[in-house]
Amino acid sequence: MKETNPEKKDYENLRESQSNNLTEGEAGKLKLLLKSLIGSHAAYHSFISNLLKETTQGRKGELTVGPTKQFDRTFTKLKQSILENPAIKFPLHKLKDLTRCSMVFEDAEDLLAFFNAFKSDLVQRKYKGLELLEIKNMFKDTSEANKYAYKDVKLILGFRTLSGDLLRVEMQLILQDILSLKKNLHRF
Repeated sequence: MKETNPEKKDYENLRESQSNNLTEGEAGKLKLLLKSLIGSHAAYHSFISNLLKETTQGRKGELTVGPTKQFDRTFTKLKQSILENPAIKFPLHKLKDLTRCSMVFEDAEDLLAFFNAFKSDLVQRKYKGLELLEIKNMFKDTSEANKYAYKDVKLILGFRTLSGDLLRVEMQLILQDILSLKKNLHRF
């Protein structure tokens, strides 16, 4: 029995079901843009990894740099963005974690100290080529509905390539206890 790739099938279904919003030519262009973007991230991965290691050296917390996100998963995210807002045909700005890493901390004080120092260093442009684009602080939402929700801080960093392209890198700041819970919940 021949195995089918569900992501490829999803891509074909998207192209067919969204024909009034995404033409075959646009779908092809999106695919090429995405492959080029993933290729850029893959090419710069070790450089970005070393830069992140340098920026976190001597600080509390443990850095882990993940692999470059692959085409299938990335296309699924883009497909979802297109389905949510068909007017935006090439939502590449939504891809903030093709290169991603995490800094894990034992306690909130260490996380906060790292966050403040790292943010200050980035604002002062201490690390050439790396800039702070966005902060998503999930700890800020203290509403009753999100009292027990997953919490972390995501820093969206920008890295300029030699050609001037901006690659987005996600740095997740997370507490060890929350990470352990997250890993155990992913089993179900």
